[in-house]
Amino acid sequence: MVQTVDAAGAAAVSDALAKLLPVVTDDKELVASADYKGHKSWWLKKEKLADMPYTPAWSADGARVLLGSSTEVVQRTLARAETKTPGIDQTEDFKRLLQLIPPLARGGILYINTPEAATWGYTVGLPLLALEMPEELRPRFAALPQDAKGLFAGLTGTLLSITGTDDGVQAVSAGSVPAAAFHYGRPTDFYSA
Repeated sequence: MVQTVDAAGAAAVSDALAKLLPVVTDDKELVASADYKGHKSWWLKKEKLADMPYTPAWSADGARVLLGSSTEVVQRTLARAETKTPGIDQTEDFKRLLQLIPPLARGGILYINTPEAATWGYTVGLPLLALEMPEELRPRFAALPQDAKGLFAGLTGTLLSITGTDDGVQAVSAGSVPAAAFHYGRPTDFYSA
């Protein structure tokens, strides 16, 4: 998701992506669009993506540009926003991690669903890397488990808080991914959920 100042900004970013990608790739028919419940959605045409197993898509929703690996992902996100489904800030994982961040260090919050992100990297990122990989390394990828379910089940989310201080910026994180608290870019302390 990309957050913009207002709805006009989100619409401008979406339009710019739709116009820029065909120019960069020199393929005027790369991008398709359609309306979905009052939102204009764009996606890259699958037949134009060769061996890529995904059809990246995006749509403006208020001041946000929602990005997804397919039109279905974007549509599900739009549907959740429409039905006002509770967000991640209501999950037990988020609440627990927030308690690990000292109150004075809480500022702009970024939460990463680490198991979901790791699964996405495994199921989306690795196949994309394999497309560019030398032929002699491809058997190693073929030997990896095909189903990512359960591989990352033991991870918790990761929470990052960034706040301004009198003399700079401080970032503190907590979660299953080892991370440090930084002040002026120097590690000062480690947190683990």
